[in-house]
Amino acid sequence: MSHEDRRLAAIMFTDIVGYSALSQRSESLALSILGDHRELLEPLFQDHNGVIVKSTGDGYLAEFASAIQAVQCAVAMQTAVHDRNNSSDPERVFQIRIGLHVGDIVHQDGDVLGDGVNIASRIEPLAEPGGICISEQVYDHVHNKVELHLVNLGPQELKNITLPLEIYRVFLPWEDVSSFTPRLIKSRCPSSRTFATKVAVLALPIVAILAAIGGYYFAPKGIVPDSTDDGLRTVAVLPFKDLSVGMDAGYFSQGLTEELINALSKLKGIRVPARTSSFTYRDSIKDLGEIADELEVEAVLTGSVRTDGKHFRISARLNDIKKDEVLWSKNFDHEMDSIFAVQDEITKKIVQTLKITLDVDDRNPIVVASTGDMEAYQCYLKGRDAWNDRTEEGFEKALMCFQNAVDHDPHYAQAYAGLADTFYLMERYGHIPTEEGRAKSKQNALKALELNPDLAAAHTSLATIFEFEWDWEAAEDEFKKAIELEPNSVIARQWYASLLSKMGRYDEALAQIETALPLDPKSGPLNRSYGAILAANESEDEAIRQLRSTLESHSDQPNIRPLLAVLLAKTGESEKARALLREERDQFQVSPELETNQAYVDLQAGDPQVLEQTLDQYLNSSDLPAHSFGIGMLYAFKGDLDESFTWLEKAVDVKDFNVTHLGTLIELEPLRKDPRYIALLEQMGLRSAMPTTKT
Repeated sequence: MSHEDRRLAAIMFTDIVGYSALSQRSESLALSILGDHRELLEPLFQDHNGVIVKSTGDGYLAEFASAIQAVQCAVAMQTAVHDRNNSSDPERVFQIRIGLHVGDIVHQDGDVLGDGVNIASRIEPLAEPGGICISEQVYDHVHNKVELHLVNLGPQELKNITLPLEIYRVFLPWEDVSSFTPRLIKSRCPSSRTFATKVAVLALPIVAILAAIGGYYFAPKGIVPDSTDDGLRTVAVLPFKDLSVGMDAGYFSQGLTEELINALSKLKGIRVPARTSSFTYRDSIKDLGEIADELEVEAVLTGSVRTDGKHFRISARLNDIKKDEVLWSKNFDHEMDSIFAVQDEITKKIVQTLKITLDVDDRNPIVVASTGDMEAYQCYLKGRDAWNDRTEEGFEKALMCFQNAVDHDPHYAQAYAGLADTFYLMERYGHIPTEEGRAKSKQNALKALELNPDLAAAHTSLATIFEFEWDWEAAEDEFKKAIELEPNSVIARQWYASLLSKMGRYDEALAQIETALPLDPKSGPLNRSYGAILAANESEDEAIRQLRSTLESHSDQPNIRPLLAVLLAKTGESEKARALLREERDQFQVSPELETNQAYVDLQAGDPQVLEQTLDQYLNSSDLPAHSFGIGMLYAFKGDLDESFTWLEKAVDVKDFNVTHLGTLIELEPLRKDPRYIALLEQMGLRSAMPTTKT
């Protein structure tokens, strides 16, 4: 009886380029070179934990337990041959090709069999002389673990392999990737398929898809098949990799990822982690299983993008993490003006493949073209990419890009919303004067809504402006409209929760933030907001736990430590609070808010020195009205409530936005027992909106 051993392995095939022709010309020279070849390469297999299964005459079939070790061995082999050739006589120069695949193999009676071996043998002839080609399965294992350029050559038809396979070329250190022109290569293995066979093979996946989705394409409007027991309802869209050659197109790949997330997020019945959480894994070396566990999703969409600005190739793949299988994959080669149609196809295919029951009409697009001008669209993507940096330089670039977008297309609503968002944050971060920022943000938000009344992002932008103007009812209406249009909009729910908290409606604020958290679990600002609302709701122990957890995973983000420090100081842990503020000062720019936090924490520790120094600095400032709120806080810390309310009233008079936090800052709790506190709320228009104000 034969013994069979089946396992997953990385398989390597090699051969010497042109060896048969060389043998015909000079058998003695061919045998001599073959000896050099064996002496040079065979030790490298052992060095990389590879096992030579058998020699194929002028090449090898080898097995590795690790795809990374297989790639490293292949690179070492080509390097050894390259170095040898540089010092050899021209007649003794030889080159090898290498092909790699990860697949199921069977050891039987001293031989190795299986599809994995067959595929690896078909990949090897695709390599250039002196080159390495790998399958998509190998790419998935190594792309973020080796410092090599891996360029997608597209799907290749391999002899006696049913479906085309995505192949990547490994660029070696001495090869110039910038001069490489992407192209689809054809297999050097001649295909014996007849036309009828090709049609049958191509029809198989179509039939399978139609059977799986139960005739989705032919369902009446608004009707899709019932979801099955194994239907998946959670999917993460990871950042698509930029494989463009000769240009920086990261903005396009990241923009595509963000737009797919936005499109899926608009659908009820499916949960998609938001951009912040998804982009946490942009440079991650974690495998898909780990990422899925952390994001609590069942499926993951991965992909790559290659573009020259006018054309694009998108490779997309949907993975079922539980079953560890690819549910769907496809490549798209189109001109840029079809990008929205491709986004729509990918979005619908995800819905179909996950077998989700949604009210989706296949005759109507989920992704609607936001502009007909592709120059405007690319400017918009560049603007969003720069805006996401949240730096002054990023905001300035974003303004330029969004303005270029509206110059190309004056009816581009999203670009006006981008301008509104940028002016809003530039004002909030202190990069431009308050009046300028608010006026221009409102102007562009209104323009966006004039062009597209159903643009949720514009309603969110306008809500923040109304909040700055202390028009609480209008702000709430706009937030509600944004959430109605996009129930999974994290930023709308987060900012609406902040508004509700200021209005004293803590239960509603917590409901909004707790709805947003599963949509963007990795967001530092969102998790910090959750801690702030818990603190404002007097759930101090929960707030401390939340903020400590947030700090563990977001130690590189500002404003988490100061809030946690205030809570710790309030509960008697002043030294831990001081240590947190020292860390904040070491990492980030010192702000008036940080100085005020420091004064409070030190005072709780019995040291009033910083408070007196900061108060003196504010009182002698050339821009005294700008510090009214801070001065009012410092006097409150001292217990001088008369002076505190005098300065807080001045802050209200100049409409300092910080004073709207009067009800949420835990260090100002002593003020809330004073009748003058209620008067300040009434002056801001907040009293009537705060039926549950804690006094």
